[in-house]
Amino acid sequence: MRSFDIASRSRPVWISSQIESPSAVDYARAVADAAAAGGRWIVSLDDVLRAKLRAQDTSAIETWQRVSTYMKFTEGRAPWRAVAPYGNVGILLDRASTKPELIDEYLKLATRRQVPYHLVERSGLNAAALSKFRAIVATELDPPSAAERKLLQDFVENGGLVIAGPSWGGAPKTEPFVEMPAGKGSVLVYKDPDAEAVARDLKELLSDDDLGVVPLNVPSIVTYASGGRAGEPLLVQLVNYFDSPVEAITLRVSGKFRSARLETPEGRAVDLPLREANGRTEVTIPKLLLWGAVSME
Repeated sequence: MRSFDIASRSRPVWISSQIESPSAVDYARAVADAAAAGGRWIVSLDDVLRAKLRAQDTSAIETWQRVSTYMKFTEGRAPWRAVAPYGNVGILLDRASTKPELIDEYLKLATRRQVPYHLVERSGLNAAALSKFRAIVATELDPPSAAERKLLQDFVENGGLVIAGPSWGGAPKTEPFVEMPAGKGSVLVYKDPDAEAVARDLKELLSDDDLGVVPLNVPSIVTYASGGRAGEPLLVQLVNYFDSPVEAITLRVSGKFRSARLETPEGRAVDLPLREANGRTEVTIPKLLLWGAVSME
């Protein structure tokens, strides 16, 4: 989704997918998942639900009404789609790559691991772009050019973390990766980069401040963060992949904020209390049914 969005932020991205044996919750989640990532789901009803709707089945009508509520919520907040993704982790995207499915795996698994990221096109790699990040996933540079290597090496010397593939040089023979300290930072050179391993290691190697937005103890939640730079509001959207509600979700965010507001498709917006500690702000969402968005200023 994000890889399409970066190519043309001015055009809408529509997601076409058919859900297998969907429940009422699955339909609502499909709308939420596409919208939270900045797109729209092309509503595709299965034959069973279509038949029940024609028969005026009560449960089918309730399912359609919930889908309609979620779609109305989405379209009522269309400006959210134009807000740039938040992330202190940059993932390099090479449009000339012969393995586009590999970068999709990186993006999907980083999202599942709750690692906020920002895509950086290989053609746009420069010192100014790198200065925005704490870590760069550069396995797409296979191999990096001399100029790209110099840019990334300078980034590391200044305290950054670079994750590279074996073409960087010095890959281990037995261990998954080797760490090469340089200046204030380091390069992790993987023997055979695996999207799942890289996403897991990113979560373990980076601090909460490096990640910027951290949901605590909620493995069923996927988060999409956007905005949050140069004084603009930070928007954190949360999609619940459990079929039952999740209670007492805590978000830990780097920086100080004066307000937080929760919006969901099911009810009115509510203000959430903030807690500050050690330069971070924490906010707790009492209960999340399926999809919610916290706007922090």
